[in-house]
Amino acid sequence: MTESAGKKSFWKVYTPRNIYLEALHRLQSLRRTIHLAGLQEKRESAAYDDAHALNVGTFYDAHHDKFMSVYGSVIQAFRTKDVNDLLNYQMVSMGLSPGQRVLDAGCGVATPAIYFARHAGVKVDGLTISQKQYEAALNNIAAQGMADQVTVTRGDYHRLADYFEPASYDVVCFLESLGHSRDKTRLLDACWTMLKPGGLLYIKDLFKRIPVRPEHKKKLHTK
Repeated sequence: MTESAGKKSFWKVYTPRNIYLEALHRLQSLRRTIHLAGLQEKRESAAYDDAHALNVGTFYDAHHDKFMSVYGSVIQAFRTKDVNDLLNYQMVSMGLSPGQRVLDAGCGVATPAIYFARHAGVKVDGLTISQKQYEAALNNIAAQGMADQVTVTRGDYHRLADYFEPASYDVVCFLESLGHSRDKTRLLDACWTMLKPGGLLYIKDLFKRIPVRPEHKKKLHTK
């Protein structure tokens, strides 16, 4: 049998109706993709706001002394009676081990970073948007003699690649700091660029509980 006899022509395999419907389907899919991409771009540009990030820093600067008097140097609301138990739990939960690199996004005055570095043998780069926290963190690191294992940078954690080397961290952690972001999609995307393959993103934060039944709404709101 010859090749021409063994194969059907294009027009016998695909009818004009098949071709029309396939072309229509592909055009509609392309339009949906373009439309969704446009919506995502608009959403992200509307959500992220440089001014909001700076305002978070201004807020912590204005209330720095109060935070220190209420929380001490570990600025986390949900805590154990002995704050070292909390930090040890977080260290174990992250599976920190000697030689790892950790990025603490929203590091406060660097007390958790110093604890992790000392007890787990890791190197920690901290980032805070607050000038007063930044200055306090520098003092704490120097006072504890941990400058070879802990650094601190002042900046906006939505722009991690502006300050740190991508794909160089084993762990990126947020210890009650992620909630300040208005564009968590952008923030989490920035985190993924910082992580090594197989790296860990660790988040401990406040969250709003969603009532299963309408009558629970008021009770949860009160809590």
